Amino acid sequence: MGFWFLDVIQMLIFPFAALFILSHYFAINPGNYGLVKPGRNYPAWEMAGAGVFVAIVLIMVSTVFWYVGVILFGREDFKFAFSLVVPEGAWHFPMVFYLAISAGFVEEIIFRGLAWTAISEMDLGKFKKPIYVLISSLAFTAIHWEQGLAGMTSTFAFGFVAALLYLQLKNLWPMIASHTFVNVYYFW
Repeated sequence: MGFWFLDVIQMLIFPFAALFILSHYFAINPGNYGLVKPGRNYPAWEMAGAGVFVAIVLIMVSTVFWYVGVILFGREDFKFAFSLVVPEGAWHFPMVFYLAISAGFVEEIIFRGLAWTAISEMDLGKFKKPIYVLISSLAFTAIHWEQGLAGMTSTFAFGFVAALLYLQLKNLWPMIASHTFVNVYYFW
């Protein structure tokens, strides 16, 4: 029960409070970091299609690089796995869905959207995008330390490709949808 209490604070209360503060005190609104509304230039069906494409790419990349990590570092035991806290039975799907969607939203907003918003304001010249991709990928990998070296290799590749795709799409909705789908795929 303690895990779920802390997870709600970490993945819901704290992020929404931080986004509220960014919006009300610093004028950094959802559109600034990529939560773009569907419209004439980017209809919802295109966002959905982009989300499916990104999910397929991210599953392929993370799977291939997990095996690369296993070859390089061996098969380690995870320090933590969601299977340890996700109950079986009637609560299994709701908990998997909660974990998948909360991580999809929070991690994409922080490591793709807000990271690009911050770095794009810096005077880094032609190095702006490579620095963003590297910092975003490394930070994303660091919060997944519990997956061991093989898992971190996979997570770095996921973060690297996700950052590149975000730079192309400039829209977090396909990224959030794909990240959520990938999480459901792996958490199930």
